[in-house]
Amino acid sequence: MSDEKYSLRNYVNIFVPLMIYVIISLMVEIAVASVLSFRYILTHEDGTSLDVKAISDMVNSGYAEYGSYISIAIALVCIPVFVFLYINDKKKDKAYERAGASFYVIVGIMGILACICFSNFVDSLNVDGFLKLFSQDADEPSYSGNTVAAFIASAICSPVLEELLFRGLLYGRMRRFGWKFASSAIVTGLIFASLHSNIMQAVYAFLIGTLFCYVFEKSKSIVAPVVMHLSANIFAFWANEFNLLSDMYEMDKMYFYFLNILLFFVLALIGRFVELRFVLKTIDRSEEEL
Repeated sequence: MSDEKYSLRNYVNIFVPLMIYVIISLMVEIAVASVLSFRYILTHEDGTSLDVKAISDMVNSGYAEYGSYISIAIALVCIPVFVFLYINDKKKDKAYERAGASFYVIVGIMGILACICFSNFVDSLNVDGFLKLFSQDADEPSYSGNTVAAFIASAICSPVLEELLFRGLLYGRMRRFGWKFASSAIVTGLIFASLHSNIMQAVYAFLIGTLFCYVFEKSKSIVAPVVMHLSANIFAFWANEFNLLSDMYEMDKMYFYFLNILLFFVLALIGRFVELRFVLKTIDRSEEEL
């Protein structure tokens, strides 16, 4: 295994799902751009010359207006493909683990705590707006459109799609081909972070993505990081909509840092509890079939 884990064939197998995601995303975006361009042409049939810049501006504004719907469309195409690939990969495993409902409740709580902790950590790094110097759109929303569409895109579709792709397939295949936990988590975390729109979101995505890898590693089930990601994104969405954490950001810096350290400590305790209490008995498939 040590001679083969860095082979070209294994690298291709690992990153094929990512290439599928990129291709599907490009196809959906090209389709949207084509429809918007065609609509512009239909509205300018008076014989005047076409303005390429005007078409480009219209396409860009269309992406901004329909961003949530585009994200939903990409997810609806990718998720069935990735589910198929994930199930096919799991068939190669000799055993799997089961967890009860209480496990997923704990994981959901971890997701909310992780969202608060890592958001506060990134905010504390943003001294005098330093991180925002690297991104002009740090405060712009990642998803546009009406609230319902934005919620479905950011809080439902994205967690399921991203966990299947990054933890279930990329991370899972790295581990299956002999990569160590640390290298697998860091590489998938960096790729996950690179797909976010600005450096503040990227730092947050890397931190929480690494935690998702840890939960997936311990549970051996994609359901655990999906539940954790769902709870984090749902909480983040409504916290942003209703300014639920505004009082926390306005408190004295000393109390803010103390509270964040306390939340990190609680998160670490829950993570340790998950590791010790919910690393469940492995069930051999051959015995279950009997």
